Amino acid sequence: MRYLGVAVVALLASAAADAQLWQSRTVSLGAAGAVSFELSPESRPGEDYVFNNAIMPSVFIGVPVMGDTLIRLRAFDLAHEQVVGEDVIDSRLRGVTVGVDYFMVSTFGRTLFSGGLGSYLLDLEGDPANAEEIETWDFGWFVGVGEWITMTRQSQLTFELSYHRTNHPDSPQFLSAQLGLAYTF
Repeated sequence: MRYLGVAVVALLASAAADAQLWQSRTVSLGAAGAVSFELSPESRPGEDYVFNNAIMPSVFIGVPVMGDTLIRLRAFDLAHEQVVGEDVIDSRLRGVTVGVDYFMVSTFGRTLFSGGLGSYLLDLEGDPANAEEIETWDFGWFVGVGEWITMTRQSQLTFELSYHRTNHPDSPQFLSAQLGLAYTF
């Protein structure tokens, strides 16, 4: 996982270095807060979803590759209830993903369609038994749609809805809503 992260950062740095950094917009940085719905949770078999209203952090760095296309490296958390034996333990899935975003001009700003792959870490709160076996990195993917509204020449208000799915036991699925700010320079 570290090698993937180093390779992506090197790609982003080389793309920014090749562009004329002071004459065109080459890098986007952003941060957001997100709430999520866990769909068909194992922790609550009789319910279709669980709303996790804890605001979870999300950060990203992106580099434009062609016109309206952006490659984005994201790190974020998703609230999760993990079943361990007979107990339900609050936890979070920490995601690190690489995705492609495609923008289209819209009424309010720019509409975003995104998708990507990454790795998700199951991070349990407290110190339950067998934590080392349960807390693992696993493959996952996401798709999303959103709107970036220009506030100033270099800053945008971002709103995104994303669907995430991982390969952890019981294949957790999430729908997250993120509200944040992006700065382009």
